[in-house]
Amino acid sequence: MSNSETKPTTSTSVSGNENSNGTGGPLITPDSRVLHIGDSHTCGIYGKAMDDLMRSTGAAITTVGVSGSSPSWYLNETVGKSGYFAKDEQGRIDQPADWRTPRSTPNLNKLIKDFKPGIIVFSLGANMIGASPEAIRSQVKSVCDIAKKAGCQIVWVGPPNGRADKKPTEKQTRLYDNLKAEAEKYGSFIDSRPYTHYPDNGGDGIHFRGNEGGRIARDWAGKIFERMQKP
Repeated sequence: MSNSETKPTTSTSVSGNENSNGTGGPLITPDSRVLHIGDSHTCGIYGKAMDDLMRSTGAAITTVGVSGSSPSWYLNETVGKSGYFAKDEQGRIDQPADWRTPRSTPNLNKLIKDFKPGIIVFSLGANMIGASPEAIRSQVKSVCDIAKKAGCQIVWVGPPNGRADKKPTEKQTRLYDNLKAEAEKYGSFIDSRPYTHYPDNGGDGIHFRGNEGGRIARDWAGKIFERMQKP
């Protein structure tokens, strides 16, 4: 088994799988309002598949992905220059024709104020793989504190695997240990690694593209959605 094929135990806390009425049913129902924010994976096949799956419940969904982003970008309105995708409650898509078009990251406080979500799904963390444990935990805390203050349920989706030369196991494990430890203080945490073995050949070692990569990304989204909906 290669470094990128490590299959740790998946974790989701019970609180993250209770609906707003506390019945223990599906997290997302037709009455839900869900904000999903993330990085390049949310701009790509995974994020668009997740958006489709969540909308299939009849819930109101807003998705925002900014390539290269970390949690702090959604506080500092950092300008991204490598990809942007957004789809609002009405299903209107905002995606520049040129992925290199600079675009400020939306502010989390404003997204919450404007959309009023009851659930926030964070698909973030991949771009902190080189950060210190303190920095990882601090960034998770900063956005989760805002979500909690707004009364939102929180689901944190951990980043996918990549090839070992791009995402060494030691760094990926350290990232996960700190993401999970902090995120679980606020809600549920779902480990993406069991669903995202990166192909041995092709691609850039990080993003899921092409026929095989696309299949993996769609399956990843399906597994995450299933975990959220089935306590």
